[in-house]
Amino acid sequence: MKEPMVITMAREYASGGSEIAQAVADKLGIPLYNKELITLAAKKSGLTEEAIAASENQRSGSLIYSLYMMGNTMPLADQVYILQSNVIKELAAEGPCVILGRCGDYVLRERPNVLRTFVYAPLETRIQFAKSRPDAKDMPDRLWETQLAKHDRARASYYNYYTENRWGEAKNYDLCLNATLGREACADLIVAAARAMQEATSKKEPFTMLRYVKNGMLLLSVAYIVIGMLLLIMPETSLLWICNIFGVVVLVTGIVCLIQYARIRGTGFTAPFMLVGGVITAGLGIFTLAKPQVVTSFLPIVFGIFIVVDGLSRIGTAIDLAKRKGQKWWLLLLFSIVSVALGVLLVLHPFDAAVSAVMLCGILLIVEGALNLGCILYAAMELRTLDRMASAAANAALGAIGDALDEAEAAERDVGSDGPVVYDAESKDVSEDGE
Repeated sequence: MKEPMVITMAREYASGGSEIAQAVADKLGIPLYNKELITLAAKKSGLTEEAIAASENQRSGSLIYSLYMMGNTMPLADQVYILQSNVIKELAAEGPCVILGRCGDYVLRERPNVLRTFVYAPLETRIQFAKSRPDAKDMPDRLWETQLAKHDRARASYYNYYTENRWGEAKNYDLCLNATLGREACADLIVAAARAMQEATSKKEPFTMLRYVKNGMLLLSVAYIVIGMLLLIMPETSLLWICNIFGVVVLVTGIVCLIQYARIRGTGFTAPFMLVGGVITAGLGIFTLAKPQVVTSFLPIVFGIFIVVDGLSRIGTAIDLAKRKGQKWWLLLLFSIVSVALGVLLVLHPFDAAVSAVMLCGILLIVEGALNLGCILYAAMELRTLDRMASAAANAALGAIGDALDEAEAAERDVGSDGPVVYDAESKDVSEDGE
């Protein structure tokens, strides 16, 4: 299953980032999580929302902190950070969303499909934003500047303390936006970037699938050829011994298919083939090892079933590549059909003579190994082609976002800014409600 798209946003105090985040959530039709994280953390921990909010506003040395620490070994602030981090990870796993503040970009650093954004604004603009609040205090710009700097230092201190990055440093984010472009313009740019990232991620899905398939096919090809040569060289070898070796190979093949299915998270047309093929192959391997005496009586049929299942799994890969506009996908399809035909031949026309059966199985395993190697060569070429296509798509997406940003800046110069006015701090020593 593909990972849901998540957008995280950090912002300077009084930059209007909160309203931009809400606009992004509205445009995409996904939830925004800000103070809701306090409520969810409280429900999971048994702490009150007031205690969690207080921990966000008081780092250490406060009365609340001291009283709470009387019966606890871990600082309350650290407990809250861990709680909120777990909540953020759970929300990100549940579906697309926007996470505002609380080190969301760092908490989700190892997760794909996360767009990390940062919103800033010139100091003069932020002062005007802060002064425009209905409940804003009447004080000179010099004092407002001091207040804004205090809030920013608190946010930076919190972020730098709990992460390995530095707050506001451009390299830590995918997109940094000047809020003076306007709420709608900033929101549109973030939405465009999120969709571009999602599209680029979807184009990479066949790469992951192909790499796993290629690696598995390489191992199988070597096993097929080695076993096939042994059968040709030693056709009078005990069928019981051959069954045991074959059972091990088939069981390992099934396990590899199931692991590949789990790693690609069930995405793509190929996934069902991997799942069904893995279950059937693993079951066949277990049966062969458990009942070798029974298998020896119809060894060619067992070989045939295995080759048919293997060929069908590659047919799924070929169809998936065709749907994704892969080049020369029909070669993989052709090789796969030949494998299926060979397997069907063994199933429908098994040889009675033990030696003939062993030699025929050896020949067909060698042929199957050669077909697999041919598929590997194709997959390697396809990977290079798709990599180039993905790079071009990513560059085009970035270019489109850059063009949109230039247009927004031009419009801003012509008509002026209508930037948002929202001021909810996420710092440790500034009250959310009192900013």
